[in-house]
Amino acid sequence: MPIEVIRGKQPRPRRVLLYGPPGVGKTTWASKAPDPLFIDIEGGCNDLDVARTKQITEWTTLASTVQELIRDGGPWKTIVLDSIDWAEKLLHRKLCTENDVKEHELHKAGGGYGAGNNMAAARISKMLDYFATMQAKHGWTIVLLGHAKSQRIDDPERQSYTQWQLDLQDKAAAAVREWCDEMFFACTDVSVEEIEIDKKQGKRVLGKGGTRRRVRTVGTPAIAAKNRLGITTDLPLEWAAYQKFWPGSGYTPPPSEPEPEPDGDKPAQLKTEAEAETF
Repeated sequence: MPIEVIRGKQPRPRRVLLYGPPGVGKTTWASKAPDPLFIDIEGGCNDLDVARTKQITEWTTLASTVQELIRDGGPWKTIVLDSIDWAEKLLHRKLCTENDVKEHELHKAGGGYGAGNNMAAARISKMLDYFATMQAKHGWTIVLLGHAKSQRIDDPERQSYTQWQLDLQDKAAAAVREWCDEMFFACTDVSVEEIEIDKKQGKRVLGKGGTRRRVRTVGTPAIAAKNRLGITTDLPLEWAAYQKFWPGSGYTPPPSEPEPEPDGDKPAQLKTEAEAETF
């Protein structure tokens, strides 16, 4: 039998991560997605008129909630995890309790030498597998919200620099980056102005602006970002500005200059615990 070949862009539900500093508007952005249900861990959507779960405070409750959604479905078109880094905190707390180590000493679990961090990354990877199963069964778009951290990047070919990245443990963050179709960074425009205080104190740099919010869609040395939709410019912090790029939306982006080739580095591959029946 000949191989069936399909050409052209195919409409499909997306997997998108939006991360950034607190208060920038990530939850409001996700609330404008089609028929969203918030898996509420952070308690940040209480002031929005959206469907949400009761606030989840235990990793086991998160696991059972995801499994119930896979099994039972619902009228939703979008599932929003708010937020992925707070989910990781619940996981770390559970693993520390199970391994009889103090909170914030996860690296000592499982015999030490970073085994606890590997265990946690495997569980996060397993959770992403469950979201993929949910998406395949129900056709829902999956939105992960997260916070940002500033992290030093040591590059063997150039001087070290600092980059905004998702605030997860490194291996877990790598799994999330690889899983997502789009990884966006939400920020507020800030300009800087250098003013002279006096002759003794010299000049001082002041931040100004902070009213225009936008989404960074392409990775740079300053931010970790990516997309598979061919978006080459920043977007307003509005869901509709993102969704119009989806295949089948009828929107054709204008031609643009080709982007430089990525560095080709792939995130570390993670293996989930073979014996685990749930994440």
